[in-house]
Amino acid sequence: MRFHWFAAIAVVVLVALTPAYAEKEKKTGWSSTAEVGFVMTSGNSDTQTLNLKNESTRSWEKSSFRIKAGAIRAETTTTTRMAIDSGSGPSVSETELTATNAEAYYFEGRFDRKIHDKFFWFAGAGWDRNRPAGIDNRTTAFGGVGNIWREDDKITFRTDYALSYTDQEDVVPLATSVGDYVGVRVSWDYKHKFTKSTEYSNGFVVDYGLNESDNWRADMINAVAVAINSKLALKVSLQSRYNNLPPVELLTVVDGMGAAPVEFELDKLDTIVSISLVVNF
Repeated sequence: MRFHWFAAIAVVVLVALTPAYAEKEKKTGWSSTAEVGFVMTSGNSDTQTLNLKNESTRSWEKSSFRIKAGAIRAETTTTTRMAIDSGSGPSVSETELTATNAEAYYFEGRFDRKIHDKFFWFAGAGWDRNRPAGIDNRTTAFGGVGNIWREDDKITFRTDYALSYTDQEDVVPLATSVGDYVGVRVSWDYKHKFTKSTEYSNGFVVDYGLNESDNWRADMINAVAVAINSKLALKVSLQSRYNNLPPVELLTVVDGMGAAPVEFELDKLDTIVSISLVVNF
């Protein structure tokens, strides 16, 4: 997690050193951005990887409502071949096994209301599922206040601070599972338009559970988008998800004696690299 703190310091320094620009004009009404990424191979190797994201926002003069949703799914089909000779010559037998290598879904709604130009309150709720990471269902609700440090045509930087509630159901529920808890949530949203066609963005969220000092998780997304025209762009992003108390997986012991399954703690850090086409509405 040391990288996250270096990134935070770099963002604050960058904002402080960059000269101020006039505040950008507030746009009202609906706007939407969709991201689509798909890779498929066939023949000797069969794989399918799908990445979908959508963010829709309804803006008013002093408030906004945002909906975010996304899905990542990757499947690999493995073919096992055997040569069988039944007396009339060898024949080839094929067995196909399809496995899901990655599967994650999320949905979040959030309402923001400005108290004045640099201060706002917000409330929201979300749901996500990531079975390879051991999470079957996780529901969250949050509310708090935030600061708008800068908002113009070149740079947007805001931070917010909230109380949160999380109810987590693991794929393998145990007595040690985190379950439901109240937490403290801190996040930021940073965007920097370097040129008319190139924009860098960084989003970071950390949620600290008040029920146990080791129960905290963080999510950071770094992305660069290059516009093709006013409606289309190519985007490369790196997402890092960290869970300091990850769920466990039950491993079957192969010993022929019926031994009890062994608990295996899943990785704390997941990273996702994606290249996608962005469509702006």
